[in-house]
Amino acid sequence: MDKDELILEDWKMTKDRIKHFDDVVMKTRVHGIPIATAMQIAAFVTAQNIGGITTSFFGLSVFSLIIIASLVYLVPVLLLDIVHFVLLLRAVKHAKNIESISTFKDNLRITHQLSDTKLTILHSVGGYLIYAFVFLGGLFFAFYGVNDILPLFQQ
Repeated sequence: MDKDELILEDWKMTKDRIKHFDDVVMKTRVHGIPIATAMQIAAFVTAQNIGGITTSFFGLSVFSLIIIASLVYLVPVLLLDIVHFVLLLRAVKHAKNIESISTFKDNLRITHQLSDTKLTILHSVGGYLIYAFVFLGGLFFAFYGVNDILPLFQQ
């Protein structure tokens, strides 16, 4: 195998890694965020029956503990998302570098054609705003507890 064949093989492997990291990021978001949200919804569903019961765990209500559990779950999901998104960006950068080599410049351009810095920023901001909304909403619900929140929804 000559140098160009090795570089081409490296590019193919990099494209495979890009697909893998993109899949992981999307699955993390598509599965992780709804699970945390479902846990918060479960707190509201159970709120009228058992949500107001105070536990011996720091005197928190069952409602607040369920909300806190959703937040504890969401943090590692977010961290996994960030790690794989950074790996995705590194793989894209590597593929672009290979595509910029003079031997391949006119033949390999797919990464350059499909990558857009503005869309990447928009994608990142949008994804992390969803995390922030779910997390901050959960903090609000956990802090105020069921006795202060339920009356707001019953009016």
